[in-house]
Amino acid sequence: MRYRDRFIVLLLFALLSIQLFSCAYGSGRWQATIFHSQIPALTPTPESTSVSTPECTPSQTPYHEVLPITFGMNSGNSYQNEYFNIAVDLDELWFAEDSRQINEENQGTENYSVEEREQSYLDQLNAGNTICEFYAHTHTGLKAISIDVYDYSAQEDQYPDIFMHYINRTFRLKDVFESNGLQVTEGYCGKATIAGETQFCWYYTYEYNGIVWDCALAMMQRDNYVMTILTSSMVTKHAEEMLSLFHKVSE
Repeated sequence: MRYRDRFIVLLLFALLSIQLFSCAYGSGRWQATIFHSQIPALTPTPESTSVSTPECTPSQTPYHEVLPITFGMNSGNSYQNEYFNIAVDLDELWFAEDSRQINEENQGTENYSVEEREQSYLDQLNAGNTICEFYAHTHTGLKAISIDVYDYSAQEDQYPDIFMHYINRTFRLKDVFESNGLQVTEGYCGKATIAGETQFCWYYTYEYNGIVWDCALAMMQRDNYVMTILTSSMVTKHAEEMLSLFHKVSE
């Protein structure tokens, strides 16, 4: 059961990472759903600052000072990313992959030092790739959470407004899903409250081998970087419940 569910979710995450810039925009019905959705007013993520907050940010080492972004860390079922000021603590019903597994999935080595990990991840972002920062699923396999980060400035689809990038991404992802035999049955762009802030979110369901998955893909920007938080649950809707688990690092 666990390996089958992990395969399904990994397939989904792989599809989300595919950059298909030549995809068509899909059916008119889907376009109508998107364009008639109210574009949410986002809560801007504060610009980065050189001033450190003692309770939130540990003392910085020299390599941190020269990197434009620092990456999240996880311990047990907990994850925090000080750069995006977001964290999540999952209970014993969840299983989270450890840092070694995450490093391997990002085409690295499990024996990275912190400095090597940061530089390797940064190199991949600069090349336009997406980095997986966190993955967890319940022991039943019915719910999963994945957190990814990518560099928007390294993507080919540049827009004056980040909203246009978000919306275009949902079009491309829907086309990728359907070209791989996954039928998207519902989909709309809305907003989600994550760690007390309003962010853009694509809510959708898709069917795989007769099983319906309910998903939410939230996107949040800081400087040139975008974090995506993907929640998925089998049959029953749990998106709002899972997104509500996130809080600020300082809380």
